[in-house]
Amino acid sequence: VIFGSTTEIVYLTNDRKTRAIRLSGSANGSFTFPDYVSGWDQTHFNDAVFDTNQLIYIAGHTVKEDSNKAFFAARLKRGTGSNSSRWAMDTSFNIDGKLVFDTQETDEEATAIKLAANGKCVITGYSGNKGIIVRYDSEGFLDKTFNQCGFYTFQIGAKSKPTAMVVQPDGKVVVAGNSFNGADNDLFI
Repeated sequence: VIFGSTTEIVYLTNDRKTRAIRLSGSANGSFTFPDYVSGWDQTHFNDAVFDTNQLIYIAGHTVKEDSNKAFFAARLKRGTGSNSSRWAMDTSFNIDGKLVFDTQETDEEATAIKLAANGKCVITGYSGNKGIIVRYDSEGFLDKTFNQCGFYTFQIGAKSKPTAMVVQPDGKVVVAGNSFNGADNDLFI
C-alpha cells in the first residue's frame, strides 16, 4: 500500500522475512510493528486506509503459536514538532494503538478496512467458514450500537470469504466476496 502527498511517500509492506509489518517512507525512516501480544508471533496486513486527519488504519491478521489466525487492526499517527515526519502507534486507539479480535472459530482474517462517520472504522473478513463485519468506535473499541455486540457474522454457501467492502454515507455496509457452493466458488454481494 502506498500513501502519498506532495512532500512524502509512505510505503506499508508485509515483511515476509521477519513476518512483521513495515512502514517506511522518504522522510520517516522505518517502523516495524513490534510483538504486541505475548504468544502471537507474526502479523500480516491485507488492507489499509489513510484518513484526512493523517491517521493510517491497518487491518489483517496475526498468527498464534497454535497457527490460529485472529483479526489484527492498528492505527498510526504522525508525530508532532521535530518528529512530524515520523509515525507511531496511536495510543488513543484501543489503549496502545492496536487490537486483536478473536472468535471461537479456528481462523479469523481481516480482508478490508474502511472508515465510517464519526471516526468509526469497519473491518470485514472471515471467521472460519463465515463472513464477518466488525465495527469499532473512534477510540478503537467494539461499537455496541452495531448489531448490539459490535460485529455481525453471515454465511453464504458452504464457505463465505469477503474480499471487498464499502461503507455508504448512510452507514450501510456493502460487502462482496466469494462463497463456495460445494462444487466451485461463486461471487456474492
